Amino acid sequence: MKNFLLFVSFLYVLGSCRDKNESPQPSVYPELQIKAIHFPGIPDENVTIDPLKWTIHVKIPAALSATHFIPTLELSDEAQLYDSSELTELSRVYRMKYPNEQDLSVRIKSKTSNRKITYTIKTTPSAPLKITQSEPLVDFVIGDSSYINIDAENTAGNAVPQMAIFRNKKSGTEHTLNFNSIGSIGLIHNTLRLSAASLPFELGDYDISFLMADGAELKVGPRVRILQGKPSLNMSAGSSMNRVAGKDLAVGGINLFENTVTFRLHYPNGTTVPLQANYSLNGRAATLSMPSLLSPGYYGVEVLRDNRPLGISYRLSILKNEVQTMIMALNNLPFRNYPSAEPMVLARNQRISVHFNAVVPYGIYGVTDKYVMTYADESKPESVFRFPITIPNEAAPHFTIPADVPAGRYKAIIQEINPATKEVVQQSEPFERIVVLQ
Repeated sequence: MKNFLLFVSFLYVLGSCRDKNESPQPSVYPELQIKAIHFPGIPDENVTIDPLKWTIHVKIPAALSATHFIPTLELSDEAQLYDSSELTELSRVYRMKYPNEQDLSVRIKSKTSNRKITYTIKTTPSAPLKITQSEPLVDFVIGDSSYINIDAENTAGNAVPQMAIFRNKKSGTEHTLNFNSIGSIGLIHNTLRLSAASLPFELGDYDISFLMADGAELKVGPRVRILQGKPSLNMSAGSSMNRVAGKDLAVGGINLFENTVTFRLHYPNGTTVPLQANYSLNGRAATLSMPSLLSPGYYGVEVLRDNRPLGISYRLSILKNEVQTMIMALNNLPFRNYPSAEPMVLARNQRISVHFNAVVPYGIYGVTDKYVMTYADESKPESVFRFPITIPNEAAPHFTIPADVPAGRYKAIIQEINPATKEVVQQSEPFERIVVLQ
C-alpha cells in the first residue's frame, strides 16, 4: 500500500510539471524544432539555439554587409511556420534596441495537430557602439535636408543612445534630438541616420555627440555645417493672414534669417514699401512692423532673399477688429497672387465662389440668412444689391447675380446680418477689385 501511494504521488508530480500545449522539454514534442536559422550577413557560428528554453541567441557582427535581411529556417520534418510574415519582422535584429522594446519571436506549429512552440530571439552586439566617421559630413540645408548620416560600427544589437547633442561652435547653443521614438534614429549599412529636420538650427558649424544610457558622451569627430535654404512662411501660397490695424504682424516659417531675408508690403495698386523686422536667431519667426497709418483692407506680404523676390504670394487682410469678416478670394481670384486693383468682370446667372472667414454653426449648411454678398454701385452708393450666400458642407461658399442687376461697376462687400432683426452686424472691407457687370 505504501509503495502504491508513492507511485501515485510520483505520477501526480510528473503530470503537474508538464504544460498541456507548450513545454520547455524537447522530448515532449521532438518533432517541433528549429534545427537552424540563417541570418544574411551574420555568420552561422554567431547563432545558437537553446532547444530547452526555446531561445535563439544572435551575436551581431561589428559591421554588416547584407543587402537583404530576411532569415531562412531549417525545421524538423513535422514542423512548419505558424505565420510566414513573422520572418519579415525578424529583420529587426539588424537595428538598435529601443527602450522597453519586446524581444523578437518566431512561432512554429505541427503539420498534423494544433501544437505550437514560440522561440524567443535575443540579440547581443559584438562590442559597444563606435563612431567611425572620418570623412566630412554632408552639409545640412534647412528645409531641403532631412537626415544626417554618420558612419559607425556595432550599431545593430546595441541599445539606442538617449539623445544626440548638437553644439553650435560659435554661439555654444545646444539642440538635442531625443531617441524616445522609432524614426528619430535609423540604421543603413553601418550608418546612424539622424532625422534632424525638426531641429530649430541656427546657421553655422555644429559638433555632434551621443549621450549614452550610462551618461557617457560619444563624440563624432567631423562637424556638420548648417546652411540656409529657401525662406518660406508657415502657410500655403495664396492663403490669407490677418492683422488688426495698428498692430505688428508676427510670422512663422523657416530660413527667415536676418541679413539675408527682408520683407515688403504690397498695396492693391501695385505700390510696395519695405517692412522693418525683428528676427529670431533660428530663422523660425519674425515680427514685421506695419506702417502706422495702414488702413483696413487687402494687402500682400513678399519675402525676399538677398533683395531678390522669391515669387511666393502671401495675402494679408488688415481688419478693424479681430472678428471682422474678410474676403480672401472672389471667383477664385486673387488666389496665389498679390492683391490687384484690376477690375474683375463677372457674369450673371452663374455660380460665383467666394472665400471668406465665415462662422457657421455646427451642422448648419446651405442657404443662410447670416451672410449676404452686397454690391454697391461705384457711382451711385445708394444703389445696393444683396445676394444670399450658400455655404455647402464640402465646397466653397457661392452666390449668384440675378439677370435683372443692371450693368455697372460695383464694390463687393460681405455683410453679416442678424437673422432676427435683419440688421447689418458688421461687414468686410470692400474687395480690392471693382466688379464689372456688362
